[in-house]
Amino acid sequence: MTERWTRREQWQQAGLTAAIAALAATAALAGLLRPSLYRDAPILVPQLLGQDLVTLTAGVPLVSLGLWLALRGSVRGRLLWLGGLGYMVYTYGTYAVGARWNELFLMYVALFGLSLYAFTLGMLRTDARRVRHELAVAAPVRSLAAFLIGTASLFSLLWLAENVRALLAGRIPQTLVDAELPANVIHVFDLAVVLPALAVAGVWLLRDRAWGYVWTGVLLVKIATLGLAVTAMGGFVIREGMPAPLLPVFALLTVASSLFCWRFLRRASSAALSPQAVR
Repeated sequence: MTERWTRREQWQQAGLTAAIAALAATAALAGLLRPSLYRDAPILVPQLLGQDLVTLTAGVPLVSLGLWLALRGSVRGRLLWLGGLGYMVYTYGTYAVGARWNELFLMYVALFGLSLYAFTLGMLRTDARRVRHELAVAAPVRSLAAFLIGTASLFSLLWLAENVRALLAGRIPQTLVDAELPANVIHVFDLAVVLPALAVAGVWLLRDRAWGYVWTGVLLVKIATLGLAVTAMGGFVIREGMPAPLLPVFALLTVASSLFCWRFLRRASSAALSPQAVR
């Protein structure tokens, strides 16, 4: 197996990523140019617009530039690309099942599916041992692990506290009442997938597992991008005269994750990665 992707794999990933970038740009532009597209509760519409802005200005460029660098053999590029795809999976998964039905519903479903498949294929074809070789020597392992596990713990406590309080009081959480939703899809995605992944990545990093380095890079990119989106959401909400109590928390998270991401990924060289997955 060669050090670079085969030509067939290059075309597969380029095609998937081009479709994701084109569809995401179209969906985000449609939302920003025609806000009436969204039929959601007043508290949710500005959040969707804030996310659309970040998807257009950061998410789409991230997956495009990341793939271009990855195809040239860059470790840093591959992790940026995978992190950007992780952002797309999360964003359009929540749009597909969390936003009220609108004319772009099938586009959201397509974006969720394409991003999930591209992310899965990209991870399977990542040589984790090579990533570890590039990053392990100078990576701030302990501080990174503390950040990942601490972030997982903080948001687990926040989301669980809200839901457990509501269960004990025998009422629906106020955030669901305000958003006019049957369930909080963000809590579902975070508690079931994202927060456990952060904790596991932190533990694997402390144990010097090869996949710990891969997941750390991917999750740092995803957190930084999503944190920027949530910060933008808060700004749009405040502009509409509504409170955004968690905005300082997410702004701090965005800055911290961006700094950690820079410290971690700047150690990576442009050495090529094998398309063969670690067995």
